[in-house]
Amino acid sequence: MLQANLDQLKRVYNYLFPKFAGDQGLKNAMELVCRLSDLNLTEKEAKFCYGMSKMTVRDEVPNHHEYQKLRFVEFLEFIGRLAHSKYSDEAVLELAEKIERVLDLIFPVYNLKRVGVDGDLANDETSEESCIIDADEI
Repeated sequence: MLQANLDQLKRVYNYLFPKFAGDQGLKNAMELVCRLSDLNLTEKEAKFCYGMSKMTVRDEVPNHHEYQKLRFVEFLEFIGRLAHSKYSDEAVLELAEKIERVLDLIFPVYNLKRVGVDGDLANDETSEESCIIDADEI
């Protein structure tokens, strides 16, 4: 799901985290998630998702500004955590389906559309079965 929508996700990311905007990233992300989109998450929920998406910041005292930014890979995790948080009551949905729904709520803010994924998500190349290694192959 994320791979199929990578171009749109990069556009959203570049809008939220412009190169020379300083520490506006967290503020922009909260604005999108809590007010501009129909995700309707509380700021507390959104900040939790944001914080849990962050990798460790080296020398965090002098680099405290890094907590306001997300690297692109952290942004993708943020999307996944938003999906999990938003649809936590719907246990029958797989994470990919939850992410689809989140993208459907975020992309219209930027006049973008989600690219659908053909076929069963469970049968894609990252499924458990494709990761099994035969002992003869080692």
